[in-house]
Amino acid sequence: MSPRKPYGHAHLVPIGAGLRRRLVLRLSRSHTDLPSGFAWEVSGYFVGPVPAQRVPSYTRFDTQLSRRLGERVELSLVGQNLIQDHHLESNDSLTSLNPSQVKRSAYMKVSWQF
Repeated sequence: MSPRKPYGHAHLVPIGAGLRRRLVLRLSRSHTDLPSGFAWEVSGYFVGPVPAQRVPSYTRFDTQLSRRLGERVELSLVGQNLIQDHHLESNDSLTSLNPSQVKRSAYMKVSWQF
């Protein structure tokens, strides 16, 4: 078992027309190799508010457990937005008709490299 050192970073991203920006801070990301070809990754994010759209800040936590099934295939179980059952990401009436709500989700993923 060899854990990799967690890291964090912050950046500004555009939010629609104009020069408005939004702070996105990746609080941590950690990847740990486990026995039998398994790996576990966790990430935390803080995203700043967008007052002009009445979108509050939110914190998000994601995790993924994966296992290699040979050289080219990986099977993963992913959980996203695990802290809250949903959060508002966009409320811009100029670019969309409905506010963008992101719900908690879990899914299984198969990756095949060729």
